[in-house]
Amino acid sequence: MTLEAFREAVRAYRLPTERSQEALAAALGLSPQVLSRKLRGSANARLTHREIKQIVRALADWEAFTTREQVIGLLGMLGLAPTSFTPQEWAAPPFATLRETPTPHAMTTAPKPPPIDRDDEHRPIAADRENLSDQPRHNLPAPTTPFIGRAETVRAASELLVRSGVRLVTLVGPGGVGKTRLGLQVAAAAADAFPDGVTFIPLAPLDDPALVPIALARALELAESHSQPLFPRLLAYLRDRRHLLLFDNFEHLLPAVPQIGALLAEAPRVPIMVTSRAVLRCYGEHEFVVPPMAFPTPEAGSAAGSLAEYDAVRLFVAHAQAVRPDFRLNAANAAAVAAICARLDGLPLAIELAAARLKLRSPQTLLAELSNRLDALSGGPRDRPERQQTLRALLDWSYALLDPADRGVFAQLSIFVGGWSLEAAEAVCASGVPGRSVADRIGTLLDQSLIWGQPGDDDGEPRFAMLETVREYAAMRLGRAGGVDDAARRHAAYFLALAERGEGQLRGPHQQRWLDRLEAEHHNLRAALRWFLAAGDGASGVRLAGALVWFWFIRGHFGEGREWLERALGVGGQGDAASRAKALTGLGMLIWRQGDYPHAATLLEEGIALCRAARNHAGLADALHHLAHVRETQGDVEGAARLFEESQTIARAAGDRWEIALTVNCFGAMLQRLGERDRALVLLEEGLVVARELRNGHCLADALRLLGLAAQERGDLHQARRLLEESLLHCRQLRDKPGSALSLGILGTILIELGDWAAATAAYRESLELRRDLGDILGVARCLEGLAAITAGRGDALWAARLGGAADGMRATIGVVPLRRQPPSHEGLMARARQEAGASPFAAAWSAGRALGPTDAIEAVLERPDTVAAGSPPGESHTDFG
Repeated sequence: MTLEAFREAVRAYRLPTERSQEALAAALGLSPQVLSRKLRGSANARLTHREIKQIVRALADWEAFTTREQVIGLLGMLGLAPTSFTPQEWAAPPFATLRETPTPHAMTTAPKPPPIDRDDEHRPIAADRENLSDQPRHNLPAPTTPFIGRAETVRAASELLVRSGVRLVTLVGPGGVGKTRLGLQVAAAAADAFPDGVTFIPLAPLDDPALVPIALARALELAESHSQPLFPRLLAYLRDRRHLLLFDNFEHLLPAVPQIGALLAEAPRVPIMVTSRAVLRCYGEHEFVVPPMAFPTPEAGSAAGSLAEYDAVRLFVAHAQAVRPDFRLNAANAAAVAAICARLDGLPLAIELAAARLKLRSPQTLLAELSNRLDALSGGPRDRPERQQTLRALLDWSYALLDPADRGVFAQLSIFVGGWSLEAAEAVCASGVPGRSVADRIGTLLDQSLIWGQPGDDDGEPRFAMLETVREYAAMRLGRAGGVDDAARRHAAYFLALAERGEGQLRGPHQQRWLDRLEAEHHNLRAALRWFLAAGDGASGVRLAGALVWFWFIRGHFGEGREWLERALGVGGQGDAASRAKALTGLGMLIWRQGDYPHAATLLEEGIALCRAARNHAGLADALHHLAHVRETQGDVEGAARLFEESQTIARAAGDRWEIALTVNCFGAMLQRLGERDRALVLLEEGLVVARELRNGHCLADALRLLGLAAQERGDLHQARRLLEESLLHCRQLRDKPGSALSLGILGTILIELGDWAAATAAYRESLELRRDLGDILGVARCLEGLAAITAGRGDALWAARLGGAADGMRATIGVVPLRRQPPSHEGLMARARQEAGASPFAAAWSAGRALGPTDAIEAVLERPDTVAAGSPPGESHTDFG
């Protein structure tokens, strides 16, 4: 349908009501001339979705319709769906009295399919969907403010994205034009078209193109693997999926464009949307220039009602009301507001910054100041878009309002990545800041809308950040002042000190608080590591990486921690023996958990040699402890026991309570396996006592887990379950991924013995997903063994054999034999399955399972809908581990 057809239909409905077009214009709050232009599409005037709905509602109020189909037909002429009105609106006057079935003379028009975007009412797109549980999986961040206007832009970008043959859409435009928000809106609207999900990949914190695949893998929650390169695994994962990827802020990572091309070539059903200030120049790219928001021209007049229809004005009013709740667009200020939006070329960021100044100004005063500043600061680089020059002019103007010390703090804050705390700002920005404190100057920058606050932690400590466009501007100012090197040096020094302070705190009662703090500063810690290594300061790099080992370990950042430690140890001038030994031990820990046991042993042995030579008792106890784990995993139980015993002896002599708690637990568990149960129980109970004295969640979880394992081996299954569930609670509180995986896996074996197969399956599946993410192949094998036993009990003998074979193959791949026999219930269930299937079919299924790789085996398990289904023994509790 066309606008002409809609106009004629409106006229045909209106005339029998004896209402004039002037009356219709009044109902919309428009002048008759403006409505006439909008209905004819002249002078670039366009009807908005809200105006179309207002026209329909006015006609319904005048009883122009007799059936609901007439309303739907009129909406459909301009592409609006019936869901443009909510069910509540349809059920209320004036629509409630309309008949469902049309009369023979009813004017009806079949509506067009609904457009991808219906956001004119300023609601999140999902708000109109009736069944949110059916929506595809996605990780799109929830909007914190309404999406205002831009309906036509969203529709055009959405149509381009789903057009046949279009694989790569780049939303391109200057900083501050709203590319990210537009991309998120389009992605949310298109989510139904991608059954395998929509994934948002924020790239702003990255400054190395090599990190783009890592960022994508993390956004997809793709498991780490020590045996296969990451990028081929990404290609394999996406190859057969119907999945939308949204890369945000790509302009500083253009050397990674060939990887975008490879994704397009290898994953033919995966379209990619990118936001960037620069086109990618990738084959098949479709550029979509993101325009500014619609703003009024002088021809639009000064009537507040008509000006309020422009997106830029609506955005300005919304942000003005955030600082002045009583602000209203009226006859006195409408012309000034319209002129401000026009002066700022409709750029959202510029409008938001300007509107924030209304706290102390009238729109007329703001317009005068802005006009003067723009005149004085115009004339940016000619190769820049004019809109970007205007945004720079606004930022120059905001910068000029600061005193010299505020400017210095503003520029130095650009050295932070992903935000900062007040403590960090005071450490990095205090140099050369006279007079008022850094905290006062942070407050000034907040008031000037040059930085913004983020929610604080549980202690109420706030964090701050800059919009990326503003951060780039501040970085330019810092560079012009010649202050980049000094600021980066202070930044790196602060975060080295923070990490070393946190390392000690992780061993005490404030572990959770410091894990969260280090997580919040992870981008800054990466930046500090990168700076040390680029500067050739291997000693500081090794110190920082070594201090972060337990943070990386507990939070499950195995792959990233491993990479940083390897890079730091590879730089010359690696500092003192104690720091190097700590880094070697930490690297050995992480590699052990990913299944590369020979390499882990080599690193740990090197660390032990350094510690012995330097008489570093604390480091030696830690390194011996983790080498014992490697030997244990390799099947050398007696050798592992000797190492654990030496480690706990050294820890006791040094009075290291943290190491005592961890080592006596592990040594006790080892003695339990060797049959020395009385001695084992003494050590395990001591470990729990020390952990409670430390009030340390990781140590407590470890002690409870191993006591539960000992209780299971004694046959006290209910006590074992209680202890494992308590251990799991501590792990969840810490967001300790490897600890949670371990506790869930052991809990699964206990629940099988208790006959609670559904709860056991839930525990194993959750443990399996965690271990997949960690790249823990041995842990995956253990989960598959447990699930095989449950499957055998349900009567699916061949599937049980396949799972058992997959676990067996994984153990063979990494060179690990079972450390202890499976519980009798496991062995009995598998023996029964072998008998039911027959020796030859069972062996064939086992061999087929051995041929599966870890990824295929995991996907096969997680994709089966019947895993928690029938066949479970009666009376099970269906425990919820969430």
